[in-house]
Amino acid sequence: VRTLEGHTMWVRTVALSPADEACRWALTGSLDKTARLWDLASGECARVLAGHSAHIYSVAMSSADGGGRWALTGSRDSTARLWDLSSGACVRTLEGHANLVRSVAISDAGGGCRWVLTASRDLTAKLWDLRGATRSAAPAKATSSPPAPVAVAVPAAGPPAVDGVASLLAALDMAGRNPAAVRAALNASTLPEAHPLRQMAIAQVHDWESLEAQAAREAAARQELQ
Repeated sequence: VRTLEGHTMWVRTVALSPADEACRWALTGSLDKTARLWDLASGECARVLAGHSAHIYSVAMSSADGGGRWALTGSRDSTARLWDLSSGACVRTLEGHANLVRSVAISDAGGGCRWVLTASRDLTAKLWDLRGATRSAAPAKATSSPPAPVAVAVPAAGPPAVDGVASLLAALDMAGRNPAAVRAALNASTLPEAHPLRQMAIAQVHDWESLEAQAAREAAARQELQ
């Protein structure tokens, strides 16, 4: 139906406007350090959100209300940014995480974009109080009084299970080009052996190991010639 073209590197994350707005808008985040707002009726890019100094890993979008529409982006630069989509301006930079911001969410029930939540590879999640964020220049702050506490069960020992596609993708991202780490992520995954993502990761590991073996053979041959 639509191909949205404009990013110059991988598109890492997407979000759609709420269903009650007929999915009119899409938000994409890319390794090119930008997010883009798209009008799905025309396929045109309506806004380019530029300001992060590293890859964008997560995006979220509020519903339209009397206070406007807002976007939230999380980046490898360890910050999240709140954007006014009517102008494309960054109205808040949320600083406090010690590693990349992997996931973001906006709570805009009742309008006003009061709370946002960010989760990071630094093993923390932060709830931010944005009261007045769209009206004043005071820095946003992480709140110590969330509207409702959430209990999180943590296993006593052993590596966590990698449950589902999103979790495996995150584990593979952390593993990078380390074959042993990729194999460990696959061993912890609950996805079936025949799942395409598992098969793709296994094939990639085999390719890396073949290249490493070839490089070792070439190095040994050069050594013999000397």
